[in-house]
Amino acid sequence: MSYGEIYTAIWNRYDEAFDGNWASIMAFSRIQEKGSVAASDFRSEISRNIGFHLKREFEAETGIDVLTWTKDEWSQHKRDMAAYSKYVQSKYGNLRAQALGYGNMTIDEIEQAIYEKYEGKDSVQDFLNLQGELLLTGVMDSKLGSDGASAYWNTIGDQLPQTYFFDNYMEGTAMNVSQDRWDAVLGSKFDVRAFASDMRATLRNTTFSGWDFDIEGTISKGIDYLLISLGQTE
Repeated sequence: MSYGEIYTAIWNRYDEAFDGNWASIMAFSRIQEKGSVAASDFRSEISRNIGFHLKREFEAETGIDVLTWTKDEWSQHKRDMAAYSKYVQSKYGNLRAQALGYGNMTIDEIEQAIYEKYEGKDSVQDFLNLQGELLLTGVMDSKLGSDGASAYWNTIGDQLPQTYFFDNYMEGTAMNVSQDRWDAVLGSKFDVRAFASDMRATLRNTTFSGWDFDIEGTISKGIDYLLISLGQTE
């Protein structure tokens, strides 16, 4: 089997076990207790069957060891991992996109296919699956850069408990919200304009420092994209 086929087989097994919601669990596992342990298992399985072998192959061809590094070497490791990701993509394609059925598409085609897939689906769960697919396939990287996409992803993850469990969030107990309460939220209708407004308010009240790019502007750009892509205005 090719690496793409192995990745797809593992992905499909987890996706089937979680009713087709694996993209949202992989992207936002911290709000879905039932999937957090499975997400860790999935990453370990991918690393064992694919990642380890590809990183050794990359080292053999380039001399760069991305498996061994220290905290003090983080900046260099980020650059090495970026080179590694480009190597894998150039040689084996976008493995995550292949698993989701978008393997032979350009980024623009993947973006269009994702929105077509979720057209008319309006639950919070649908929104998180959609965002998960955009993040995991690299669409958001193409819009915001890898660091920007990561910041945008973290902002959504942080905003969810603020929006839906504000009292718990203010009390510092948002992590203790039961899965049953989250399930009720996930099955409810998603209000993209209200959520975007909440994200804007949080952004205005957040102080950013120590970043080597305009993180506030990048997250704001992500919110703009969120609204425009879903045909909404504030």
